[in-house]
Amino acid sequence: MAEFADQAYARLLSDIFTLEQLDAHPDSIFALDPGGRIVFVNAGWDAFARDNGGQPAVADRWGVGSNYLDALAPPLAPFYRELFARTPRYGTTLNPASHEYECSSATVYRRFAMLVYALPEDQGHLVVNSRSIERPHGPERKPRAPRASRYVDRNGLIHQCAHCRRVRHMSDGGRWDWVPDWVEHPQNNASHGLCPVCMDYYSLDAS
Repeated sequence: MAEFADQAYARLLSDIFTLEQLDAHPDSIFALDPGGRIVFVNAGWDAFARDNGGQPAVADRWGVGSNYLDALAPPLAPFYRELFARTPRYGTTLNPASHEYECSSATVYRRFAMLVYALPEDQGHLVVNSRSIERPHGPERKPRAPRASRYVDRNGLIHQCAHCRRVRHMSDGGRWDWVPDWVEHPQNNASHGLCPVCMDYYSLDAS
């Protein structure tokens, strides 16, 4: 069921969208106030987190009232700030800002299309996420065992990409492997930077 931070945003969204349709969307939809605070989530938001073992952590970190930008991995936050900043203002165009991203599980490869709609009078954004690809991982992601001797550096850290979630191989610095155990069970000693490919992508000028 849809959740709102307050009735003001419930009225604002209901003036523009059909709330029943937002709530019935199979994937996650959320709204942010101008400061990035989550003020609305649909049922698909909770269902995705629940079905993928994300609760209660998702509710604590990403629930209504939390700040979406603060919850992002630090290397990704600047990109999303710029994405929201360049979203056309309400009423100026029918084309929302868009972005494709990966959100895979240990066994399933998923890509999502994100559409960002500005709300009237600069009151924030509505973000709609729709699954574009969902399939088992292919041979390009050969699963590797979570061996500390291969992936833990001299400081005891695992270098895991915050986007694609591959892990850097310590004896071959140019190699980033798929370690499904650490995707399914995130490690406390993981340092969430970006692999070189994702760094290039998320460093692109979004203007």
